[in-house]
Amino acid sequence: MKFIKKEPVYPIDGEKCIETWFAIFPVTIRNETRVFEKVTVEFSYWDGYGTFAEPCWVMIRFID
Repeated sequence: MKFIKKEPVYPIDGEKCIETWFAIFPVTIRNETRVFEKVTVEFSYWDGYGTFAEPCWVMIRFID
């Protein structure tokens, strides 16, 4: 049996994505908080810097 290991594919710095979900818990972006409603949020990928900050998806704004 032959197994081929795939390298993980990471997004590039600044790449954007949009997600929609029902906010059971509060979602806060800047000074706006939404809860118990369907929210659509724009995310941007931040690459971090070295060992001090991990790469992550950052919430930019609500889309409504």
